[in-house]
Amino acid sequence: MYADTVRFVNISEATLADVYGQIGVYVLWHGRSKSRPVRIGQGQILQRFAKHARSDAHYYPMYGVVGILGAETQKNILRAKLIECVLLCAADATDRFPTGNSNRGEISCLRRILRRNNNLAKIHVKGRDPFFIIGSMSNRPIYGSKTIEVWLADDDEICTYNPWRKR
Repeated sequence: MYADTVRFVNISEATLADVYGQIGVYVLWHGRSKSRPVRIGQGQILQRFAKHARSDAHYYPMYGVVGILGAETQKNILRAKLIECVLLCAADATDRFPTGNSNRGEISCLRRILRRNNNLAKIHVKGRDPFFIIGSMSNRPIYGSKTIEVWLADDDEICTYNPWRKR
């Protein structure tokens, strides 16, 4: 079994020093969005946010959470791709798939990790809830953690269990 943990903080709480040169995952919400995020993504955080600032200007104001995984290493890049894909699976299963995402993440990467780890991966989500926004600026805190489980079915389809209810 593959297991990883991501701790989300509100974007408004993350400093430049926190995210400079760091790899991470993020969930962005439009200021008026109540039920679906605008984006779920991963990568070098400042570069990704700069890209979204240019391409998603019509979504401002923008809020959300970021999970900082660490320096730009191959391991953290792979972790970010996997966590993004698992978050997208959970979002899809709960009718929260982001309005601005055009793809479902690196599904081939997720399948490869699952096959190497007895067809099971668990992502423990801590900190701020990436799928529940309070008002327009803050994501609800998670007390303890929430775990998303993904596995491969016999037909090679990705299945998911997550603690969020369908909206």
